[in-house]
Order: sequence, then structure tokens, then C-alpha cells
Amino acid sequence: MPPTRKYNRPDLFGGPANGCIYAIVDFKNFLGALAQEYMTVVGTITEAQSPYGTAMRISAGASYVTVNWRSLCPEGASPRSIFTQAYFPDNGNFGTASFGGAGVRDYTFVGPASPNYWGGLNGDWDSSLGGTQLPGWETIALTNAGINGGANIIYAQGTQQVAGTNGAVAVSTYDSLYLMDIRGAVHCPVGSMLQVIIVFSRVITAAEVLELHKQCVAAKLLRMEC
Repeated sequence: MPPTRKYNRPDLFGGPANGCIYAIVDFKNFLGALAQEYMTVVGTITEAQSPYGTAMRISAGASYVTVNWRSLCPEGASPRSIFTQAYFPDNGNFGTASFGGAGVRDYTFVGPASPNYWGGLNGDWDSSLGGTQLPGWETIALTNAGINGGANIIYAQGTQQVAGTNGAVAVSTYDSLYLMDIRGAVHCPVGSMLQVIIVFSRVITAAEVLELHKQCVAAKLLRMEC
């Protein structure tokens, strides 16, 4: 099975017909298989056992992964929702995933920011969104309506935290998806781990976010033959 098929599994969530354009739910053998396939590792990334399977672990400072996500997605697809499951050893201004390039963030989804969740700065997702955050394993999701004046909504542990207003039409123009980093500039602390990342080209509902959270907590996503 080609690595891009084995590890990028949007079909687990209905595929492009259901708006799912990118999905990784476990990182076992991910790094060795894909290091030269469609991703770039910066610094030291290792695989680590988590309560939910095999996670991608930040094992040295200033480490992260970039993925050429457009090469794996339908032409014209643009992110509208991101769902992640990650572990953070403490609070800080860092995040689970971001879209961008050349020092400019087009889409940004970030996880815990001391002491809030926040999503989008100086770009298409440009509301600063606050909420309660604690270190440890969490599911975090951000949805974006994709229109000027539309809603940004952040969910944590399957529950809506806060909604803000989008200030621009959200159309991603960059190829790079940064995992556990913000554009290669804001790094997660050593010991941070990413277990799940799912990207949708539509706004997923609160019910869908809650269901994904429940499946993550029960480690059911790993059992979907990923």
C-alpha cells in the first residue's frame, strides 16, 4: 500500500465527498515511510506510544514537520475545519497545526496559548479566541465559515469554547501544512505530541466535533484500519 494512501486516510471520514481532505489518526511507522514521500522533518521528531496509539513526538527544541498537503487533496480544496488530538506538557504560545509560507500565515490553527485557545492572527482566520486550557491530552478543533463576517469557532474536548468573527474570505494559497508548529517560527515544547489531525473542506458541526472527540478518547480512530 503506498505510504500516501496508508497514512493519509480521508476515506475514514467519508473522503472528499464528505469534505474530508486530509486525515492521519496514528503515526506508527509514519516517519520512516514518509520522510522522502511528501513531508519534511525539521529537527528531531520521534514516534512515541500514547494512550491512544503511536504519536508524533517533539524530541528536541525547534522541531516540526511540514506536509505538502495540496499534493494529497482534490484540486481546489480549501480548509474550513481542523480537528486535532495532541498533548502539551505546559501552556504557551504554540500550536498543533498551521497553514502558511514565506513567513506569512494564511490559515492558522493553534492550540493552547497561555492560558487561552486562540485561532488566527493577521490572516484569514484572524479572530483571537479565548477559552480555558490545561496541559495534557486534549482534542482541539477550529471551524471557519470561509466568508467575510462568518464565524470562527473553537472547540476543546468536544465542547464549544468561544466563537469569533472572520475578517476575510478564507482561501488558502499555501502548500505547506505545519504540524506542531506555527509557520516554522513558533515551536512546541519538547515532549509535545500529536496523535490525530483531520482537515475538512467544510464547516463540521458541533455534533461531529463531539463524536470525533469521543472516538479519540476511546481510541476508536486507531481501530479504523489506519
